[in-house]
Amino acid sequence: MPLARFEAECARIGNISDPRLFLQFLRNAGEVFWREGCFDNQIILDQAWVLEAVYTIFNRENCVTILTQAAGRFGAALLDAVVWGPAGYSPADQKLFLEFMVSSGICFAIRAASGMLYIAPDFLPADDVDQPTVTIDRSATRCLQFDSLPPLLMRNLISRVGNEAGAHGRYWRNGVHFFDSKLGSRVLIEQSCSHQWRGEIRISTEGGDAQKAMEAAITAVVAEAQRLGVSPKG
Repeated sequence: MPLARFEAECARIGNISDPRLFLQFLRNAGEVFWREGCFDNQIILDQAWVLEAVYTIFNRENCVTILTQAAGRFGAALLDAVVWGPAGYSPADQKLFLEFMVSSGICFAIRAASGMLYIAPDFLPADDVDQPTVTIDRSATRCLQFDSLPPLLMRNLISRVGNEAGAHGRYWRNGVHFFDSKLGSRVLIEQSCSHQWRGEIRISTEGGDAQKAMEAAITAVVAEAQRLGVSPKG
């Protein structure tokens, strides 16, 4: 449903003083999916339709194998050929599915020589396979410990960084390394998990205003953790 039509319906029904606030309430209640600026501001009424198409990627053994071998990198043509095309989804539907995946953190988009490329953190190698030309000094490291470290936390952080850093960052399933051009600092965020869901997020910064970069990274990690319903100890 276009946002303009939703607002018109609110005006027709009456007694809705703020349609945008009402829409946010419906989104938070899980009744609809809407994020300002996504899908041309359209509202997705049937989330199950989108989720079924999106998570087919994780359920198809051949697709999982292909994405794992490709280190989590794929183009729209791959999903069209392997998953969505055979299922009969139109190019417009597939475009919406990809936008949903990007907006929900399942993947992020970067510009490559061959066109738009997508990276799905769930299919990245577990370790950093690219040898860095310059290693970051891990002596200045802060650790955030969690009694329960949800897998979504690192995935969402990688996607968040990826949307900003694009091809200039390095990504693996348990970490991300990027350069903060505003602060002139290099930032490394890694996770390690132990038994019974316990784990920690380690943050290292170097160069430029490293202290401010550290504070910004900690704020981002804590905010994302709290959004998932967990908090670091201490």
